[in-house]
Amino acid sequence: MDQHLKSKATDPPHLVLFKDEESDTPRGIFIVGHGTYIKCDIATKDDNGRWIRISQTLRGAYINLIAVYFAFQLDYPIWYTGALGVLQEHMLGAGRYTLYRSSGFNHFAANLKKEINALEVTRESMKNNGSPVIDTLMR
Repeated sequence: MDQHLKSKATDPPHLVLFKDEESDTPRGIFIVGHGTYIKCDIATKDDNGRWIRISQTLRGAYINLIAVYFAFQLDYPIWYTGALGVLQEHMLGAGRYTLYRSSGFNHFAANLKKEINALEVTRESMKNNGSPVIDTLMR
């Protein structure tokens, strides 16, 4: 485990996920980079010896990773810009990501925005019609 938490001072922050080998259950999520690491997730075994998650999710870990880039005023590495830029725009609603936008990123982001808008319109329409399906999904 320790070797996966080691990084060089020049390594950009990234996520490292550890899973239980028997059950494939996540055991820990860390942000690793710049010679250090931050623990994002805590897992423990219950009374029956099964791994249980007691905090943080992968979604939360991505939010924490983006927060690290914001807090330390770091630019996303070129190989992460597409993924983190999309998460910044659409998962966090943090505004349009403008740095290092390739034509592929622009195309994907535009299509994703159209799909999200279409889902929002559908959800609002179903909600206004009193659909039990959308009420269940919104909880």
